[in-house]
This record gives sequence, structure tokens and C-alpha cells, in this order.
Amino acid sequence: MTNPYIQKAMQLKEKNLQYFKGHQPGLFQVVKSVTFEHLTLNIDTKTGKLDILDGNTPLYQGDAQAYAQTEVNHYLKDFKPGTHIRTVAPPQKGELEYHRFFCKRINKLVNSTPEGTIMNGNYLLPDFYPLMVFIGCGLGLHIQKMVEQSDIQNIIIFEPEPEYFYASLYVTDWEILFRKTENKGRTLDIILSFSPDVNSYDNGIILWNKLINCGPSFPSFSLFYNHQRSDKYSKIISRISEDMHYFLNQWGYYDDEINQYNNAFHNIAKGIPKLSKEKINKGKTAVIVGGGPSLDSRINEIIENREKITLISCGTAVHTLIKEGLVPDIQVEIESHMLTYEHLVSIENKDFHNNTLLVGAVQLPPNVFDIFKNKVYFFKDSTPLADAFIDNNEVVVFTTPTCTNTGVAIASKLGFSRIMLYGMDFGFWEKEKHHSKSSVYYSDNLSENIQKEINQTFDEIMEVESVFGSKIYSISMYTTSRKTVENCIIANPDIEFHNCSSGARIRGSYYIEPQKAKEILSISKNEKDEDKTNPFIGGTLDKKFLSDKISELNYIFKKMCKELSSFIGVVDSSDIRTLFIAAHQMNNHMLGRLQARYGRYIFSLRGSIWHYLHTGATISVSIRKKEEKEAFIELWKDSFRSFLKDAPDHFKKITSKDYPDNSDPWIRDDIVGNEILYHE
Repeated sequence: MTNPYIQKAMQLKEKNLQYFKGHQPGLFQVVKSVTFEHLTLNIDTKTGKLDILDGNTPLYQGDAQAYAQTEVNHYLKDFKPGTHIRTVAPPQKGELEYHRFFCKRINKLVNSTPEGTIMNGNYLLPDFYPLMVFIGCGLGLHIQKMVEQSDIQNIIIFEPEPEYFYASLYVTDWEILFRKTENKGRTLDIILSFSPDVNSYDNGIILWNKLINCGPSFPSFSLFYNHQRSDKYSKIISRISEDMHYFLNQWGYYDDEINQYNNAFHNIAKGIPKLSKEKINKGKTAVIVGGGPSLDSRINEIIENREKITLISCGTAVHTLIKEGLVPDIQVEIESHMLTYEHLVSIENKDFHNNTLLVGAVQLPPNVFDIFKNKVYFFKDSTPLADAFIDNNEVVVFTTPTCTNTGVAIASKLGFSRIMLYGMDFGFWEKEKHHSKSSVYYSDNLSENIQKEINQTFDEIMEVESVFGSKIYSISMYTTSRKTVENCIIANPDIEFHNCSSGARIRGSYYIEPQKAKEILSISKNEKDEDKTNPFIGGTLDKKFLSDKISELNYIFKKMCKELSSFIGVVDSSDIRTLFIAAHQMNNHMLGRLQARYGRYIFSLRGSIWHYLHTGATISVSIRKKEEKEAFIELWKDSFRSFLKDAPDHFKKITSKDYPDNSDPWIRDDIVGNEILYHE
């Protein structure tokens, strides 16, 4: 006869599987193939006490229930309401200098913050948890007790060792947990990873990709529950904590999006061709050049083998190449502001403008394309325009946030078999020497706008691992850019990536010393007599097609604004938790239903939505006086609702042109230096 405790556990496992099969089919497909390998579920047949044995080692001291309650007690004590947590600070008064459609609204809202409000990112926990991330499922008992003994709005469970989740099926009634969160209008997500290395980079990415869609709770109000305070899980948490500050800096906003739309419509209407979608460079070598300081010591490797490679210059790195007598085959650009035009038009080498192929993002200022005789545009994966104008297989992924990312992405897209990275340091050994000495950054003729951008970019310096294993200086933008390159490398396992830059370590690439690089370059296929860039030029889009798409985009934009605005009414200014509930509901609708319906079109609003949610949540929590908090939430609701109401008319006004229109002031004036021109 089966022991009743064991029989109960077996029945619970089957109940859980049946629930997952009917209500969580994705999770069911994953967990049905898991079984015990190195773990053993131990059930005391006399007392029913539970434990897990890892080999011969008990993990819960013979009583998993008691262990879980003790752990939860400690957590609730450490993170009780009123506890200080320090994360990402709210927007600051005067921080937004710009006066365009979106920015002036958010700026006015931030400036309405009551005097004396401390906005340094040091928050007092409210009497609920907006988002809790459980790293390590164990038997699920600590999760069950936290749900029963506290108010958690949104739960993410990340288990990098699925065998533990399999063990929990015998112990925890997952249907009850899901029902509890559903009944409260909240969320519970379970993510299982099968990476053989718990601390792998992949595990961090898997969890990160979930978290970035959980604003405003992430990055400002997310708490991590590290089960058993495991060192192996701590590394995942540390990696995410380091990245959350960069994440906020990467959000777009409407003013930038509408400027990019406008530029793109001009460029398409001019009949500029698209980048070819064919992979045509198998067996060939691309050398991609960034402006990092190590380029100075290794540029001779490129000079000596110039005719054997396709030379791709990224952004301002071209100034160093031109000074060394190197005219690139391809110049890649991605930035939509006039600084791009400013640095390219200053180059006096006519061979560059006449012979180099400009491969530019479709949203570049139109006058940038005008400089070059040979040019093509491409659609990056983060632009809403990609879904409107091209097939998905034509989209270029991993192109942001910097031009070096664009260079790697373009070379990967075109199918080069070997990619060698020069001057892509993503760091610097001396704080004042962050670029090649020949770059535009050290020019005596540097414009005020570029100098201002440099000062802002290099304001906060950090340390990262170098190719030699020691530490090297870097900045958040470089780190984000490097990680995007690493993701691009992971996505292209058939391409050989060589890091010829003496800077930060780039995962997935091999660092090679100068002599080895020369050997590889010397045996590269000689391309001297070939037309290297003509095959990259694809077809054009006609104006009627463009006009139809603009009408379609206006319709979709108006519909998205209307649907998202409806969630603001959920917010009760006397109960701040309703702001978080509305925020998560809005996010889920935007990233679920709207994205399923409209694809990348949601990017035209996503950044602005996130900025509004982040501003409302962080400032509201920072305000201590109840009446001032309620008054600010009302102002936030009015401002947010007003933006979503007025944006469609603004969108239509800007895009109702007979493209191309050379009289359009938006394509002639510097968007950074002349913000006043962008008032409504």
C-alpha cells in the first residue's frame, strides 16, 4: 500500500501537470520532459516532512516547510514597508532642456514636483511589492508563503535548473498560486532555463528580456529574492543590477521617433535604394573600424592589407582612416540628428564622397545622403518603419546604440565569413584618451554641439574587464554597445569574429595579437579587381506605396493612443498601488495585444509610455506628504492623457507633406542646437 504522504505528492504532481496543460501550455511543453537526475525528493513517511537531496546533501535541513518560513521571515523583516531601497532616480527638475512636443510635457510635469521632495533614487518601500523576482524555485514553498503573507503585484520566477521546478510539482499547488494572482488582476510568470552553466551570460539575457517589459517596477522598484542566498544566483542578480541604469538611457521618445519618421519619408520619396537583402560575401573578410584609441597602434595592419579586405568605417572613425590615407569601401551611419551631417560634410577627400558607399539607417537626415554619390538605406530592427516598408528578412538586427554596432550588424547581414574588429575598444586605458588621436574628437575645430555631447557622454566612468584580464575604463554607452555586439556574435555562429582591439573583452570573439592578425589578413581573398559594393544596392520604393503607408501609420498611431489612454482611468490618486496596476496593465496590453496586432509600430510610442510610467511612479513614491502625492498623481494623469490625446493630430500634421519637400525646416535645422524650432 502506498504511503499517504507519497500518494498525496504523486497526485499533486499530476494535478499541476493537468493545470499547466490546459492553462499554461508553453510551460507544460517544457516541464513534461524534465525528470530527476541529480536531485532526490525526500518525504519522511512518518511525519510527511520534506527535503531535497543534491546527491547526499540535504538542502533544507530535513524540513522544507520550516526552512521556507524562516527564510521568508528574514526577507519580510529586511524588506518591510518603509525600508529604504536605492535604485534609479526619478527625472530631475531642469534635466530636460528640450522643448518639443513630448519633452515639454514631461518637463512641465517634473517641474511640478513639490519643493523639498528628495529625488535621489533612495525610495521608501510602500506597503506592497510592485515586482518581485524569485531566483531559484526550490520546492516553491518560500514563494507560496511570500504570496500568502505579503502583497506582491507581479511575480517572476526564474529557475536556471529546471529539475528544482520539477521537484516543486510534488509539493506546491501551482494552480492555487496562479489563481490568487489572476483574481487580483496581477501577474505570475515562470521562466525555466536549460543552460548547462547557471551563471552563463545566456541566463542573464533570458531574465533581462523579461524584466525590460515590466516598467516602471523595473528598474526602479523590483526586488530580487535569492533563494538560499545562493552565490551562483547572486552573480545573475549583480549582472542585471549593473545593467539597469543603462536600460533607462536607451528608451526612445516620441519627439525623436517623429523626427526619424519625417527623415525616412523624405529619403524613401527621393528614390534612394534599399540595402540588398542577399548574402553575397561568403569566403570574404570584412574589417570593421571604430574610433577607439587602440586603432592608432594597429592601423598599419589594415594599410598593409588594404586590397584584400572590405573596409567598413563606423561613424566618426572615418576621420582617422582618411588621415592615414585609407578611403573605406563602406561608411555606416545610424544617428538621425544633424551632427552626422556636420562630421561627414567636413571631410574634404572627394574620393570618399564619390567612391565610398554610404550604408545609412533610413532615418538619417536627408542631407547626409545628399553628400554621397553611392548610397543605400536600411531598416534597423528597433524602428517602427521596418514592418511598414520591408519584409522581415530585410531588417538589420543589432544595429544600436552606436555606429560600431551598425558596422558589425551590416557585415553580418551581408554574409562575410570573417569579421575583424579594429578600434572597437569599448573602453580606454587613460581617462582623457577615449578615442584615436586622429579622430574628430580631438580636433581644434570641434563644434560646440559635438563638444557638449562629448562632455555629457564621458561624465560617468566605470571599470570593465579588458582583453588582457585586467580592468579598463568604460562608460555605460560603451558597455551597452559591447553587449549588443556580443549578442550579434551569438546570433551568427557561422561567422569568424576576431577582436583586434586592445580594449574591453568582447564575449564570443577571439582577441588576436598584431602578428596573428597580419597572418589572417595576408591569406584573405584578394578583392582588388572586384566591384565590392555594387551588389549591396537593392531596389527602391515608389511614392504611391509611401503615401499609402503614411495613411496607414496615422490610423494605427491614433488607435494605439486611444487604447492606451483608457488605462489611465484605473489610477486612483489616493492609492498609489493603482498607478502600478495601471502601468502593468498598460504594458501588458502594449507589448501583448498591440504588438501582436501592429508589430514594431508600437516602438513609436513605447519609449514615451515608459518615460511617463517611470516619471509617475518614481516621483509619486518620492513624495512623502499624502496630499502632495495625490495632487501630483492627478497632474500626472492629466499630462499623460493630454499627450495621448494630442499626439495623433501632431503626428498627422508633421507627416502630411508632399514628400520630398526641400522647404521642410525639420530637415534643415540642427535638432540639438535649435530645439526652439520644434515647439508646437
